[in-house]
Amino acid sequence: DEITLDVAIKLKELPKEIGLHPQTAQPLVLGIGRFGPYVKHGSMFVSIPKTENVHDLSFEKACELVDEKAQKPTRKRVGKK
Repeated sequence: DEITLDVAIKLKELPKEIGLHPQTAQPLVLGIGRFGPYVKHGSMFVSIPKTENVHDLSFEKACELVDEKAQKPTRKRVGKK
């Protein structure tokens, strides 16, 4: 329930851009949202696994997470009638 000054400063830095994706040249942005930590790439949001820390996530790992999600088939949502 307590937060240290160091943690507060790190949280204040988010969201932050960590670089441009090497294949798309779009920014990779780290942040914490409603569903937890994420990497944003264009309009895609990729959840960061609980085994990773958003503050320590490397650029290479962020690219890997984005590329993995981009290769998965998308689900189409069915709207209410």
